[in-house]
This record gives sequence, structure tokens and C-alpha cells, in this order.
Amino acid sequence: VERVAARSRPAAPSAGGATAVGGDPTLTGAAIACRAAAGATGRLAADAALPRPAASAAAPSTGGAVAVGDGLTLTVEHLAAGWDPRRAPALCGLDLRLPPGRRVAVLGASGSGKSTLAAVLVRMLDPREGRVTLGGVDLRDLPDAVLRSTVGLVGDAADHVFATTVRQNLLLARPAATDDELRAALAGARLGPWLGSLPEGLDSWLGEGGATISGGQRRRLAMARALLAGPRVLVLDEPTEGLDEQEAAALMADLLDAAAGRTVLLLTHRHDGLDHVDEVYDLVDGRLTPSPALRYRAVLSPS
Repeated sequence: VERVAARSRPAAPSAGGATAVGGDPTLTGAAIACRAAAGATGRLAADAALPRPAASAAAPSTGGAVAVGDGLTLTVEHLAAGWDPRRAPALCGLDLRLPPGRRVAVLGASGSGKSTLAAVLVRMLDPREGRVTLGGVDLRDLPDAVLRSTVGLVGDAADHVFATTVRQNLLLARPAATDDELRAALAGARLGPWLGSLPEGLDSWLGEGGATISGGQRRRLAMARALLAGPRVLVLDEPTEGLDEQEAAALMADLLDAAAGRTVLLLTHRHDGLDHVDEVYDLVDGRLTPSPALRYRAVLSPS
């Protein structure tokens, strides 16, 4: 339900009360709008019936530009958040701290609130209670351009492939990037051989929604866009969803390898990639608790 709500959220929310942040002109916003347009009419109609406030109602005014601190620790404090204001929040009293370079995995079943957490961290959704800070600054005080260049999202809401060339799909992340930078981003996402196999290289046409590439290639292309944008924090929201076990394991290893040196939050219901993270938490009843998954992995992994 939370994924449908996230993808269906209109770009310009109407007046009313609450938490959805619309009007996002970036790649993430464009991808969500595109998927919403292609979605089922019934789901959009149901979502449109929900009461919606002004986008900035919960955001405090800063009166000017705000600089992000050098530390860039991402901190979530007593977070309560959810898409439907008529229901209890999916997240309630959630706390999380991500120091620079730390890799943390959050395990949770479908509907547990993982995508809600991702939406809050990239400010597609504002908290009902609590706050999220980046380098000591509340996300609601940061200009969109600063946030989008600092926190990147790879997942269902941001992996859309547009009906245009490989080059144009990548330039959405950084319009001024050179061809060499585009190729380097693709290589970082392990798509170098794939690019080399295309008859027109960066000018090769991709079908809408990734019809001409596999699910794994689509996710890797999303990772290349994220690398091109150069965020210091990466949120990976179910990056292996829909892939078989072997492809999922390979993709997860490559994604985390490509994210070397960055802070990473992995949101997933699978155990792929847990051997590449520092901490693992379970998301249950809207809160995080240390997961035994990391201990079990250490016991079961061959020495």
C-alpha cells in the first residue's frame, strides 16, 4: 500500500493538512510522476480522495540558504510518518543514526514502512512528529537542490527508464556531465560491457519503462544515475525486488561496491548484501531493533 501511495502521489498537492511534499522537479519526482501516469486509474482515484495539506505546512522557514555541516551524519529522531493522515503512522518513534561512511541495513516485511522511511529521507514525505537532520540541519531547512545532490535514492520510485537515449536517461541526474563521466558512471554500476554491446553506444534508444533492458540492467542504470549525481548518502530501497536469487546477490554486491566511501542505508526484506554492511536492524511495529541476522550470518558464513 505504501509503495502505491508513494508512486501515486501527485506532483502538486492541494491545500488541506499534512505531510506529502510535492512539486519535486528532480529525477526522483519525474520518475514518480511518470509511474503515476502509467498506473491504474482506480488507485490514483483512491489516492486523490485522501485529504492533503499544503506541501510546506510542516517545514519551518529559514529565511535563506542553509549550509550542511561537514560531518554529514544522517540522524532520525523519534520519527512518526505515514502517507494517510486518517490512519496511524507506519513509522512511530523511530530512531536511527548514520555516521559518514556507515553502512546499515533495515530488514522488514512488505508494508512495514521501509519505503515510507525512504520517502522521508529524500523528503518526498515530511514527518508527522520528530525530525531528520543531515549534518545537524533539519531536512526541511535544506533547499531541494542541496538535499538532492547529497542524498540519492535507488529503488522502485527512482529507477524509471524514459523513452529516450542512454545519454539522456543519465543526464537527468547531472545535465552538464561529459560523455567520459557518463561512461565512468555506467562502468561503476557494472554496465560497461552492456554499453559496449550497444550499436550506437550512449546514443542508443531505450524503450519506455525499460522495455528493452532487463530488470537488473534497469536497476544498474538507476545506480549509474545516482553515482553520476555524486550523493554522499545512498538510500537503497528494495534494490533487488523482482530479481532471482543469483541476479539479486550479484547486483547487491556490485551496488555496495560501487557505493564505496558513501554512507549507505539498505532497506530490504531479503538477506542479499548483509555481508557488506556494518549494522542490521529489524523494522517492526514502526520502530527499529537490532537484528539477529548479522550474528546468524557470522555463524553460518564459512571462515
